[in-house]
Amino acid sequence: MKFTDKRALKVIKSIKCYEAKESIESYPEEERDGKTELEIVLDELEYFVYMFEEVDGSFKGDLDESREILRRTSNGKTIPISLTTLKPIYSEWRIKSAKNTVSEYRQLKRLVSKLKEEV
Repeated sequence: MKFTDKRALKVIKSIKCYEAKESIESYPEEERDGKTELEIVLDELEYFVYMFEEVDGSFKGDLDESREILRRTSNGKTIPISLTTLKPIYSEWRIKSAKNTVSEYRQLKRLVSKLKEEV
């Protein structure tokens, strides 16, 4: 679907979650059903927040694991060491990935709350 609303385009451009951005940009024109472009963006973002929050959501496990990693590493400031192998439990890229996952989720939540006020 081709978006023309400046506010909708600004929101789409700011989305960090690649899957959400891709889903919005590939939204079928025939399923619009009289919704404004902001309403379509809001619906899609709410769906992705649901995917992060609900037990049957496909991103729930990744979000929970990412939160656990950040909790155990003091938000990435320390890296715990395995006492048996004396190697780090989490690699730096995994900690960075955990930070990105939590950041994407938080941004989606903020965008949904902002868009609900506007729509």
